[in-house]
Amino acid sequence: MKATVSKKERTARRLRESIERIVNGVPSSPKLVAKLRAKRALRLSIQAVADESGVSRETIYTHHPEI
Repeated sequence: MKATVSKKERTARRLRESIERIVNGVPSSPKLVAKLRAKRALRLSIQAVADESGVSRETIYTHHPEI
C-alpha cells in the first residue's frame, strides 16, 4: 500500500527545495535568474521563496510559518 503525501507536505517540500536553490545560487524562477544575470545578489526572503516555488507569500505565512 502506498503512503499518500498531503498537499501541505508537497508544498513544504517545494519550499525547502526552493530555499536550497536560492542559497546555492541556482534558481529556476525567471525573475531570480534575471537578477543573477544583472549581477545582483540574491537575497533569501519570503518573496524570493514565493517567486522560486510558485507559492504565494500568503500561503507561506499562513500555512508554513516554520519556513
